[in-house]
Amino acid sequence: HDSLQKIKKRISRALNPINYYNPFLEKQIFLSTKKIIAVSTKVKDEILRYYGYQLEKKINVIPNGINIRKFNHKKKNEYRTQERMRLNFKENDFVIGFASSNFKLKGLEYLIKALQYLDSRKKLLIAGGRNPEHYISLARKLKIDSRIKFLGKVSKMESFYSAIDCLAHPSFYDTFGNVIAEALSMHVPVLVSKYTGAKDLVIDGKNGLLIDEINEKRLTKLIEKVSELNPDFSANQILSDEEVFSRYLIVAEQSLIRG
Repeated sequence: HDSLQKIKKRISRALNPINYYNPFLEKQIFLSTKKIIAVSTKVKDEILRYYGYQLEKKINVIPNGINIRKFNHKKKNEYRTQERMRLNFKENDFVIGFASSNFKLKGLEYLIKALQYLDSRKKLLIAGGRNPEHYISLARKLKIDSRIKFLGKVSKMESFYSAIDCLAHPSFYDTFGNVIAEALSMHVPVLVSKYTGAKDLVIDGKNGLLIDEINEKRLTKLIEKVSELNPDFSANQILSDEEVFSRYLIVAEQSLIRG
């Protein structure tokens, strides 16, 4: 039944004229506008690939900003002990964080499968998601469910980042990924997929590691590596909301100049 529904959706998309008109309309907008803002080099590359390399001089890459007063490494020191106690983590546990509303797209299954190959000190803390049943079942099947905590929706994400030792984001697609910027701002090292726009923020081997392949064996090796990393957050290139707004203003002013 599910397969039939998927086939019907594909046929419906293929026959829908809007799916042909939208790319044409987008290209006309890109060609006629003076300035284009892309949230990451990934988005810039996609625009150039689909709509033409003549647009390159028009594109300005400005990443998403974050509230650096809220997501601040000083908060991590303030919240860490109480949050880990509340979640029943031991001081010598290495807690891997994962945060998303779309578990499938962001590669959670491979992260859970990787956990079975890691020592019992490695734990997984998961924020967000709508339907975790499949992943809870998988963890039970692999007999690692006692090492995984599903938090559901988290309203105070700075507390979440304070409790973890690294953030894993093995996403198959992301134009940016705000969780990466937030984690880095909290001085949490990150594991970030090469398919993620926020990979721009990662200096491989400094403030985190890049994931070149999304599978459990590769993730196992990278988690072991990041657990031994002595991170250097001076490599961070995080922008505040105010800095992003200033950059947008500069681009807007440039677009008003004639010629």
